[in-house]
Amino acid sequence: MTIPAAAPSSALFDTFAGLPLHPLIVHVAVVILPLSALALIVLIVVPRWRKNFGWLTMAGLFVGLVGAVAAKESGEALARRIGLPPDHARLGDILPLFAFALFTLGLAWFVLDRRARARGESPAWVTILGVVAAIVAVVTIVMTVLVGHSGAKAAWAWRITSSSAPAATPTPSSSASASVSGTAAAAPLSLADVQAHGSPDDCWAAVNGNVYDLTDWISRHPGGSGVIEAMCGTDGTDAFVTQHGGQGRPESELEQFLVGPLKSASAAGGSATVTLASYVSEARAAAPAVAPAGKRITRKQVRTHNSEASCWSIINRKVYDLTDWINRHPGGSSRILAICGKDGSAAYNAQHGGQSTPASYLRGFKIGRLK
Repeated sequence: MTIPAAAPSSALFDTFAGLPLHPLIVHVAVVILPLSALALIVLIVVPRWRKNFGWLTMAGLFVGLVGAVAAKESGEALARRIGLPPDHARLGDILPLFAFALFTLGLAWFVLDRRARARGESPAWVTILGVVAAIVAVVTIVMTVLVGHSGAKAAWAWRITSSSAPAATPTPSSSASASVSGTAAAAPLSLADVQAHGSPDDCWAAVNGNVYDLTDWISRHPGGSGVIEAMCGTDGTDAFVTQHGGQGRPESELEQFLVGPLKSASAAGGSATVTLASYVSEARAAAPAVAPAGKRITRKQVRTHNSEASCWSIINRKVYDLTDWINRHPGGSSRILAICGKDGSAAYNAQHGGQSTPASYLRGFKIGRLK
């Protein structure tokens, strides 16, 4: 269940014509902003160009600022779908601040310089302001390059490395080399075996009926470590298929971490893939019920369970105990923590309305109905 932490404006920056908006709009920031910053430096150094190119440069700085903000917002919208490259996200959050400072300083210097020259003056403080604006312009150019490089690295570096490197023999990491409870690596593993490896230091996950040891992949995942950490000890089939279904490269990358097949959900020979709903059913059966499933619960009672230690939420007039799901949520724990002790209906319906899989998953955490 992915609960968006997005404001209503996030949909504006999410997709365009069925494609993610971020790769389309990011070029405004990485092209217009550094070019305009460079133009500002030239104007400061070459006074005779200010009359002809001054306002054009100011317009470029403004467009660069808008592009940096839009790139940040669209990047956050894309991160909610595919995960967050931490370095790129950190730099992307900073760039709009530099773009705003550059636009403000550049515009102030340009207007004050025009007024001073119209009076036949050239005050030192205007010159100092120009020097400061030029320094900020240089820093902004450097920041833009770093942001663009970190984004390109997150998107392409691992693909190029994977395609150019010789195929490695699929060998599980050291934590996978030992069998679970004496089970051989090739023997089917149960969901209980997977759940026993539920930490970032020892991270197993089930995907499409197989078990993988993703411990060594956490820090290398292009979408950020949090996406993989959320899958540790769980059946991550839905998360993987939603992001990478039908893509050959991620599936081949996954194979190098194979530990063994997952036991069939049905002893009678059902599907070999353990579904999300069956995982929740097992998890809830193993834990003591917090409240009878048919119990009527008040909003006041829900509000008292508003922490990581005890997290209840109301969704469509039913009450759910999401405590065990916080650290397993593929979209990050913050999405669940945001609705602890609250009515999360709007957030859930905006993301998952009409989707059967999240609904079946959610049923495993039901503890009662709203009174």
